[in-house]
Amino acid sequence: GTLLSPGLSDVRLSDDTSKLPPVIKHGALSNLFLLPAGKQPNLPSEFLASPLFDSLLQSCVNHFDYVLIDSPPILAVTDASILAAKTTATLTVLRSQMTTRPLASALVRCLARTKTINIGLVLNDVRRPALNGFYTYSYSRQKEYQLDAS
Repeated sequence: GTLLSPGLSDVRLSDDTSKLPPVIKHGALSNLFLLPAGKQPNLPSEFLASPLFDSLLQSCVNHFDYVLIDSPPILAVTDASILAAKTTATLTVLRSQMTTRPLASALVRCLARTKTINIGLVLNDVRRPALNGFYTYSYSRQKEYQLDAS
């Protein structure tokens, strides 16, 4: 999809970052606001690591109950690691039958380096859970864990 502009990358050093950046109110939900990414900056990692971004993020935290940041895959680019280090917690999304065990292990190690709390995993793109083995595996592991804990 296209990135809406103006957005996050359009905020400049001259802007008053104590005020809320130009968010868009979602039409279907009156209490959901979006801040699009805007145009891709030349050096996105430098922008995300900048004091300007920190100030914008703090402004959002001051104005909203929850601030969710959608990032690129954490193993693909450094942007996601930079963002993870600035958050209270992360929620990891894994793609069914695409994320291998070695990739998942590398992801866990990468998140550990950011020293952020991972509040859970989401397995998306599950087409037929009973056929791909994830449902059975999850169920049997949960059952085994409950037996060991008692």
